[in-house]
Amino acid sequence: RLDRSVVHAFRESKEPTMQNRLFNYPSFGPALETGDYDVVLLDAWKTLFRGPYPEPPGDTQEILRYKTRMTPEGPKVDEVDPEFLHVCLTTNIEDEYDFLCYLAEKFGLPRPTDEQHRQFRALIESEKMGLSVFLDVEEELQNLRDRSYRIGLLSNVWPFPIKYLLKRKRLDQYFEHLILSYEVGFAKPSPEIFHVACQKFGVSRERCLMVGDSPSLDIVGALNFGMPAVHIDRYPNHPSPQRIQGVPVIGELSELYRGVGG
Repeated sequence: RLDRSVVHAFRESKEPTMQNRLFNYPSFGPALETGDYDVVLLDAWKTLFRGPYPEPPGDTQEILRYKTRMTPEGPKVDEVDPEFLHVCLTTNIEDEYDFLCYLAEKFGLPRPTDEQHRQFRALIESEKMGLSVFLDVEEELQNLRDRSYRIGLLSNVWPFPIKYLLKRKRLDQYFEHLILSYEVGFAKPSPEIFHVACQKFGVSRERCLMVGDSPSLDIVGALNFGMPAVHIDRYPNHPSPQRIQGVPVIGELSELYRGVGG
């Protein structure tokens, strides 16, 4: 059984601390206890889904040649521009042509050419076809629902291709609400997106549990809002250098309510 003082450690500190070590959490016990929470909020990428395009907005930045450097292979982006990324994740334009035109206008770039539109469509299609679902996801979503937890998807995403993927994999049936950054206009770690989630479910922040892979976006974002959180690390052989002191770390969704191997 989980020591609740560990799960709710955020209540002891207004500013969660980042540690370059794995938090020494004993035995990875179950993080969900009957009556503790009403709602489980799940991140998308590296929590439910995986794929070859962790930051396709960076490729879009290259297509538009915004803050790029020239190489023999063409324009390259060393790091996605934070403002460009934020606009990509908070712009609710689902038409690919209009989306690219909006970005160009927003950042003072020439109107996209036909070739740039072709490259952007190819990028969207590659992302759509390259994404997949972790093997345990559907079973564990069903387990959460069987245990009467209400489930939400809370994720920083642009308009492509999250809803297509949910429908294709028949996962949309499990989510009572989708809190997607591009639809609500806010992105993690902003407290506003967590507030929107609470409003949609009609519950207090203490009755929600955020589960995600990003210490800075999912975990610190939730804790600073006053919402409990659990860090999921799907890649134990390539651990994140960041851990939040006092926050449980799990390797798969089943560990939310079962001990490892239990």
